[in-house]
Amino acid sequence: MMHRLDVVAALATFVVACNSDSAQGDTSGTDASTGGPTATSATDAAGSADTSTVAAEVSTAVGETSTTADPIVATLSEVDCHGRDAVEIAAEAGVDLGGVEIVINGVPDYTIPEGSLSTGLFTVREATVDQPGLDANIGCNDDEVALVRDGVVLDELTFPGFPGSFKGTTWCSGVSANPFDLCAPTLDAPNEPYVDPGGVLFDRLAPIEIDLTIDQAGLDALDVEPREYVAGTFSVTKDGTTTAPIMVGIALKGSPIGSFTDLSGKAAFKIKFDFVDAQTRFLGLEGLKLNNMREDASQLHEAVGYAIFEAAGVPAPRSGFSEVRLNGDSYGLHATIERVDDTLLSRFYLTTAHLYEGTFGLDVNPGREGEFSIDEGDPLDTADLTALMAVTVVSDGEYLAALEQRVHLDEALRMWATTMWIGHWDGYAPGKNNYALQSDDAGVFDFVPSGLDQTSEYLIDLRYGVSPIQDRGVLFDRCIDDAECFARYDLALDEVGAAIEAFDVQAEIDAIAEAIEPLVQADPRRGTSIGQVHGAQDATRNFWDQRAGLFP
Repeated sequence: MMHRLDVVAALATFVVACNSDSAQGDTSGTDASTGGPTATSATDAAGSADTSTVAAEVSTAVGETSTTADPIVATLSEVDCHGRDAVEIAAEAGVDLGGVEIVINGVPDYTIPEGSLSTGLFTVREATVDQPGLDANIGCNDDEVALVRDGVVLDELTFPGFPGSFKGTTWCSGVSANPFDLCAPTLDAPNEPYVDPGGVLFDRLAPIEIDLTIDQAGLDALDVEPREYVAGTFSVTKDGTTTAPIMVGIALKGSPIGSFTDLSGKAAFKIKFDFVDAQTRFLGLEGLKLNNMREDASQLHEAVGYAIFEAAGVPAPRSGFSEVRLNGDSYGLHATIERVDDTLLSRFYLTTAHLYEGTFGLDVNPGREGEFSIDEGDPLDTADLTALMAVTVVSDGEYLAALEQRVHLDEALRMWATTMWIGHWDGYAPGKNNYALQSDDAGVFDFVPSGLDQTSEYLIDLRYGVSPIQDRGVLFDRCIDDAECFARYDLALDEVGAAIEAFDVQAEIDAIAEAIEPLVQADPRRGTSIGQVHGAQDATRNFWDQRAGLFP
């Protein structure tokens, strides 16, 4: 029996308690806020299990009876399948859980020792050198977890297919009408529903307020090394409700030849939620970017661009807006951008072996492995990147086959096509910049976009466009020179164009411009006049008027 997350959408409203969210170890897969499959549990018939009490009946295997003199009632309360896996069991305080087996995919994995008394909740974690526990890893989708004692199934849980639970979430009971739903990780504590950060940080039409604090020592350190994190606090105000400050890492961001400015100007910030405490998260996120939009006079290119990638079915960060204050001083309107990390990737990809960050002028040419920043994965084993680089030097007749061995080509073509449609001349396809490479466990790659502030300006050619300052990305360049690859790219252009037409970019531009206008007007560090902002917004509308003439 499968359920829909028809209740979780209501949980995306902001709650003060969300700031205490901690991880226990994050097209797109279905987002919890928009509905998707839930886990199926043996508690379906009796209703969902509470975190402090348990159902009055035991679900037993068909045709079996317990051989235990004193049968117990124990149910699955929470299952974490990210990082250090864990199973939380709900049972009345004082119940001896000894002899209860945790069975994973039909194979007994761990037996709870005799004399293990429940305090209401009892958690078994993945084994370490110093602590016994679970042996097998629990997969986040398509796996089964059961509690069995003397041949009697006390409770069982079947995960749905991908995306299932993604990093920053667990499966737990008692938070909705469904037996099991996505939750904030709360092992050994009452279960809490998962709150999607999209409804808090990344609502393009509802700007928020973000308050940062840094002590004098931290400010002095940022003056010396602006890109090195210092300790500070972070809180969010939305709809009049403010979260309690949490300790985070704060650094400045931006290119020296682009958007960077120090704290005397309109600085841009990087937030690292797990900087002080490795377990700290905010709504499941490990980090956040606050862009100053210094190179985007319109103040809306990033929000519009990422929304278009989403509409085109291309995995990409989410974007919203905020007024940022540091020690009470307003730094004005910023774009609030989701960080590309394993939290984001787990929503889109079943596995991630590596995440490589491409920078200006850096391409996948043989021998350049050491120039990529490795944001996820083993920095000492970059064989997947080396294999991708080898594709660039194969003969023309072998190119397409070699490319498809190392790149999810249809997905890459869609990403490149969207890059061209939005005029992202500073992206990978036309110009080798602002991209990340994600590889899966099979060593096959996907492209993830970033840095969309300079989009929707130049009407670069959809098929042969090139950056005004550097050459096209080599994989894209060779694709458009290959007849079959080009034909598939041309089809991707039509598919993306149809998706953008259905999205209605002009309506989105108007809605965003209206939403941010009060913050544009009030921005004390705005580097352009109000007239220049409005003029740039009109230029963006004109760009899309002209692009509309090319829709299929």
